[in-house]
Amino acid sequence: MSLADLADEYRVAPGQISAWRKQAMEGLEGVFAQTAKREDRAVTRELAAKNARISQLQEVVTELSEEVLRLKKASGANSPATTSRPR
Repeated sequence: MSLADLADEYRVAPGQISAWRKQAMEGLEGVFAQTAKREDRAVTRELAAKNARISQLQEVVTELSEEVLRLKKASGANSPATTSRPR
């Protein structure tokens, strides 16, 4: 539909429709920019939370590995009960 047809249909000047269109387009840019910023912040928070969880899990793995080594040393890892047998 042409600008003139739209203006006739809604009984406004074509310049008014052009002004509304310009306002709408400028407003949309702001809406999309705000949405992108919110999404970026959300992704940043999610990434930080995941990195914190990875750090916690790495600490647990380290602690468990150290505990396994202590238990092996305490039980005498070279004793016949703890060495692997040929199959």
